[in-house]
Amino acid sequence: SQLLIGALWEIPGNAMGFLIGFTLPRKLGMKVYLLSQALFMASFITGARAVSHGSNNVFMEMSLYVGYYGIKTMGSAGFCVVYTYSSEVYPTEARA
Repeated sequence: SQLLIGALWEIPGNAMGFLIGFTLPRKLGMKVYLLSQALFMASFITGARAVSHGSNNVFMEMSLYVGYYGIKTMGSAGFCVVYTYSSEVYPTEARA
């Protein structure tokens, strides 16, 4: 069930990538994507370590799920931003 919910979190990620791509400059958009992805991964790792060691702390369990869903969301958003940037960087002759 968590896998399906995680897959559904990619839909808002695509919308977020669309917004980031149209509102921020490309390099700043990639920096925002990478920084938020790193923060979500740190949150996921922290929560996973605590839960695997038997912690019943609600904050740690919440950190695990926020990190997981954030990773799924920002992965999709980052793909949109990087895909747009890569098509703008390389000239048409190099892509053909």
